[in-house]
Amino acid sequence: KPYEQWITLLRTMLKDKSSLLEFKNNKWTIQDRFANIKKYANDYYKDELEMFKKDVIEILSERNPKFDLSSDKRSMSNVYNKTLSYSNLLRKAVAETLPIITSNYKEFKKCINTALNLSLLVVREILKNDNWEIWASLDELLPVLAEASPEEFLHQLEDKIRNNSSLVKQLFTENESYITTSNYSTGLYWALELIA
Repeated sequence: KPYEQWITLLRTMLKDKSSLLEFKNNKWTIQDRFANIKKYANDYYKDELEMFKKDVIEILSERNPKFDLSSDKRSMSNVYNKTLSYSNLLRKAVAETLPIITSNYKEFKKCINTALNLSLLVVREILKNDNWEIWASLDELLPVLAEASPEEFLHQLEDKIRNNSSLVKQLFTENESYITTSNYSTGLYWALELIA
């Protein structure tokens, strides 16, 4: 549907005080995602979770265009119009939904197996990529993916190390600098700490 139709529907829903939606600081959010996913889990079917899986993979597999820039210009990627297609808020929200679904898979009575395997399949599909720029684009989301499917996260990382992929090395050595210099290994550290 066009944006105009969606926004009209959302604004109508917002008028209902029992609505799940909230609009604050020019941002739409769903109130208490955990409780609402659990509450409405039985309303989902396999094909709907499959569509969600496809969308999550598309959203999180995007290579950040800031990597087209030299390391000293990456922190100014907005100025150069080198931004992700999807907002950081949306990327974070879809990533955080994975562990919620996984921890509540039994509530998805019409599609238990799909809900159970959703995170594993998403993490596998996204992290099987050997491109360090994809992993670096996920830097702050790597701990969430590790939480969603710790075994698959470790499997994909071990696979990169075992196959002498330069991915891990580049996450530690590539950087962006402006006032300070930062690399893209922080998310990996946090993910490993979370799993440990």
